[in-house]
Formats: sequence, structure tokens, C-alpha cells
Amino acid sequence: MILFERILTESKIEETSYSGSVTVSLLQSAEIDEYLHARAGSAREILNRLNKGHMCFVVRYPSSIVHTCWVGVGRAPMEYLDCEIELAGDVAYVYGSFTNHAYRNMNLATLRGVHMERHLFNLGLRRALAVVVPENKAALRRVQKGGYRKFGLIGFVAIGSCRRYFCRALSDPGFKIVGKA
Repeated sequence: MILFERILTESKIEETSYSGSVTVSLLQSAEIDEYLHARAGSAREILNRLNKGHMCFVVRYPSSIVHTCWVGVGRAPMEYLDCEIELAGDVAYVYGSFTNHAYRNMNLATLRGVHMERHLFNLGLRRALAVVVPENKAALRRVQKGGYRKFGLIGFVAIGSCRRYFCRALSDPGFKIVGKA
């Protein structure tokens, strides 16, 4: 997978406007059923993530959730690689971005990104990381459009059930792989 980073500084967080009745907010535990109506998942897993301090940014249009994106701090799962990472104190891991098919190409992820980055910066986080599968061209365009820069590769080599994880980054990756998820 390709490893991307975005340095969060106040001057780089631009204002974005959107015409229409779009709102961006953090998912609350009382809204899990609404989340599950918009995106498949397990209520138990969603509540577990929220209890661990992960944040889920949701975009509503006009009043239904149409886009979601998770942010992990501390420890977070890299589900595609089936591992868990431990993040540095000022680093966030952005994962699980999803836009409902009917609402794609409306720049909702860009709007969410602006609000998310401002929120993370105000919490004292200074860097956001993301990983993208090289074959996912749409996700590659989205992270680059969002100001992220490619700075490494992460993956594993496996023989049978034995895995060896690796991370090759141009600078400090801001996390360490702590094991299988």
C-alpha cells in the first residue's frame, strides 16, 4: 500500500464552501443506527471504535448520512493489512472513507476533509496519515487532491501463516506496527 501524509498547519487548512444543505459533524454513539443505515457494519464495532477515542466524521445531505470517514489516534487498525499500528501523540490515521454511490463526484470528501483537518489541528494533532491500495485510482486522486503527499510504502511478505510487515518511508512514519489485528 502507498503511505501518504498531510502536515496539518493552520495556514494550509483552506475554507471550502458548498451550496446546498450539507453538514459535517462527528458521529455520536446515539447515531450508530443512522450510520448503519448509510453504511454496512457492526454496531458493536462502531461503538468499540468510538470508545477507543476514534472519531467518525459524517456528511449529511440533506439530512441523511451520505459520507463517512474514520480517524484513529493512539492505536488504530490497518484493516487491509490485518495489523494494528501505534501512532505518535501528534499523528492521526485517516481510514475507512466512504461515499454513498448516489452522492459521488459532489466533492463531499473534500468538504469533510477541511472540517476534519481543522478539528484535528485544534486537538493538537499536526500530521495525518493515510494508506491507499495502488489499484484504487479514485482514492489516489482523492488523497492527492486533499493535499496529502506520498512518502512511503507499507505491506507484508507472507509464507503460509507467517507474516513479516515492512514500512519504507522517506521520513519518520509517525507510527509503529504493533502486530496482527
